[in-house]
Amino acid sequence: MRGKWVAVLALTTMLTACGTASSSRPPAQATAPAPGTGLAVARAPAGSRAAALALAGQMLSRLVVPAGSQAARPSPVPQPLTVSSAGNISPYTVDLHRFVLVREPAATVHSFLLRHVPAGMSWYGAGLAPGTTNTVTALWVDYRPRSVAAGLTGAELGTAALAMAGGTLIRADASVSWFPPRSAAEQLNAASFRSVTVTVRGIIPPRTVTRTFTSAAVIGRLVALANYLPATPFPDVAGRKCLAIMSVYRLAFTPDVVIDAGDCGGDAVTVDGKQQPMLWDADTLIAAARQLLNLPG
Repeated sequence: MRGKWVAVLALTTMLTACGTASSSRPPAQATAPAPGTGLAVARAPAGSRAAALALAGQMLSRLVVPAGSQAARPSPVPQPLTVSSAGNISPYTVDLHRFVLVREPAATVHSFLLRHVPAGMSWYGAGLAPGTTNTVTALWVDYRPRSVAAGLTGAELGTAALAMAGGTLIRADASVSWFPPRSAAEQLNAASFRSVTVTVRGIIPPRTVTRTFTSAAVIGRLVALANYLPATPFPDVAGRKCLAIMSVYRLAFTPDVVIDAGDCGGDAVTVDGKQQPMLWDADTLIAAARQLLNLPG
C-alpha cells in the first residue's frame, strides 16, 4: 500500500500514574475491562474479506470518467497496466479493477481525474504509475475514502492512464485491507505476569535505559494497550529490514512474553519463544515505554 492509517489514541486515562502521551491506533471497537485494571479498553479491531470486497466495489463504482468513455477489455493488457496502481497486495488485501477507454489525450484525462474526486473520497496523490519506464509513461491519480468501517484499513482508489492509439486507456484499482484476527497466544492476561522489564536501547546516540516494574497497575495498563492493537494485514513488514531505526524498545513480561515495539512499523511478539503475528502499532507502546522511563518525547 502507498500509505498507512493514522489516528489518535489518548493515553491519559491509561497512564494516569505515569503522565500522558499520544499515539496512533485504528478505529475503536467494543470495549471490555482490561484484566487487572478495571479500565475499559477497546478490543483489537478485526475485519473480513467480505467487508473489504464490499467497500472496494463501492469505491470502484464511484470513479468519475470523462463523458463518452467506454468499458474496455484489453487483450493483452499493455505494460505497465498489468499491475495494480495501488502497489503491493498482501494476503489480507482485496483488489478490484476495471479498464476504461477514453477518446482523449492522456494529459487531458489526467487533468480530468485530478479535478473530479469521487463522492465520499479525497484526493491523495498523483504522479507516475508503477511500471513507468523511460519509454512508456502512465500517469497516476489516487483517492482515499474519508472514513472506513472499523476493521478495515488502507482503502484506496488508484488510476493509471496510458496513452494509446486513438485515446487513453485507464486502469482503475480499488484496494482495501482488513485486520486479521490476532493469535490466541497474543491475548495477554495481566494477572499471569509477575513483572515487566521496559528497555530502550539507543542506536544513535548509543545508550541503554531499562527498568523493571512489578506494579499490577503498570502491567495491566501495558497489557491493555497491547491487547488493543490489531494484527497487521501486511505480513511482509515482519521481514523488512529497517535502516532508519534510532532506538529499540522492548517490553519483557515475566514469564515468557516479549514485545519488540516499533519493529519496522509494527510490534514483534514472542510468546514462550514462539513468534506470533506482527501487531500494527503506530508508536502506542513506544510512547508508553518512554513515559515509564521518563524519557523526553
